[in-house]
Amino acid sequence: MKKNGFVTSAFLYGMLALFITLMLGISGVLTLIQANMEANTGMVASGAVTNAVRDTTIDGREIKKDDYMGIVDGKIVTTDLDLKEAAIKMVKAMLDEDSEIVTILYGAGGDQKTAEEIKAAVEEVDDELDIQIYDGGQPVYPYLISVE
Repeated sequence: MKKNGFVTSAFLYGMLALFITLMLGISGVLTLIQANMEANTGMVASGAVTNAVRDTTIDGREIKKDDYMGIVDGKIVTTDLDLKEAAIKMVKAMLDEDSEIVTILYGAGGDQKTAEEIKAAVEEVDDELDIQIYDGGQPVYPYLISVE
């Protein structure tokens, strides 16, 4: 399709998607999408920072009420009295040699300024990371962070 004198591939992508849908049927396409998502889940680490609502011990880790916990893929990897430090420690625990993109979503109890400070601390570890910050608006977690 010509637009402003150049050829775009968007039309071709649309036609390819339509062709695949016609060939496989909608359930086949959904199965293909699900298989692709499952194959790539190991490529993304998902973290959340929240505060403890009571004293407890989990996996041998003593956690005090109001400590901030860094939880990665369902497992507590760090605790700290300071929200920003808990987030920084959590992200550092999530990074590996293949990490390229870090996405920080701030919500209730989090803010843009602190997210920028977390970004700066992570850049000190690896200045080649692409770090993005968004207002996620989530009500429970001050920070949701993914590493790809």
